[in-house]
Amino acid sequence: SPSVTLTSHTESTYVSTGTITISGACENAASATVTLTGTGYAEAPTTATCAGGNTWSKLITIGSEGAIAITYSQTDLASNTTTLTRNITKDSVPPNLTLISHAESSYVTTAGTTISGACEDAASATVNLSGGFAGSPTTATCSGNTWRKAITFGADGPIAINYSQTDAAGNNTALTRNLVK
Repeated sequence: SPSVTLTSHTESTYVSTGTITISGACENAASATVTLTGTGYAEAPTTATCAGGNTWSKLITIGSEGAIAITYSQTDLASNTTTLTRNITKDSVPPNLTLISHAESSYVTTAGTTISGACEDAASATVNLSGGFAGSPTTATCSGNTWRKAITFGADGPIAINYSQTDAAGNNTALTRNLVK
C-alpha cells in the first residue's frame, strides 16, 4: 500500500478562515494523484498531484462552521489503496466574553474587589487580565462559562481592566472595562 499522509493539519485542528491549504506526503512511485473526498468543503471530491519530492497540496474552501472530514487516498500500481481521514473544525466566531460584576465607570470604594464575568469554556480555560491593579498581568480560570478574580488596587483614580480570551482556532475577544477607585 502506498504511504500517503496529511501533515498540514493535525487531527481535531481548529481553523478560523474559509480557505486553507492542506498538504502532505505521498508515494511518487504509486499514482500521480491523491484523491480527496469528504464533507464540509466545496471542492470535494477532487485530486491533488503527487509531485516530485513526494508531496501534495490543495487549496480548499470550507463552507459553514463546524466539522470537516477530509478523506485522502492514493492507489499504487498494484491497485493497493491507502485511505485515511483527517477531521478538522472551522470556527470563525470569537469567544463570548463579558465582565458583569462592575458596570463601565463604576466606583470601587475598597482597596480590592472581585471582578467576574461570562466566558466560553470551549474556547480556553483561561481569561487573561491586565491593567491598573496589583499583580497585573494575571489570569482567571474559565469554568462553567464563568470567570472571577480578586484584584487589589493601588492609588485612587481611574483603573482600566483589560480582559481577553482566545479560542482554539485563534479567534480573540479583547475588551476593556474602566473603573474608578
